[in-house]
Amino acid sequence: MKFVSWVIAKMKKKCLCKTIEEKMNRLGPSGCKASLDELVSDLRKSAETAGMGMIFSESLVRGWLASAINQAEEELEKTKRLLKSK
Repeated sequence: MKFVSWVIAKMKKKCLCKTIEEKMNRLGPSGCKASLDELVSDLRKSAETAGMGMIFSESLVRGWLASAINQAEEELEKTKRLLKSK
């Protein structure tokens, strides 16, 4: 947690992460998969805007996005099963 706090403290400008999160929510899991390259690019721009471009790692971001998409798919399936059982 100390590293995250340090990163946030070092940001020169506000990142665009909230906007990207909203975009991902609109796209849904399948849309995020189809737009993965665009999302990585958006996150790179966000890091650069916040003055953190020098620590941006495309491979880490792709892994993080894949994990987030998989988690969203699992939650979506759970919700569908719950709705179907009612």
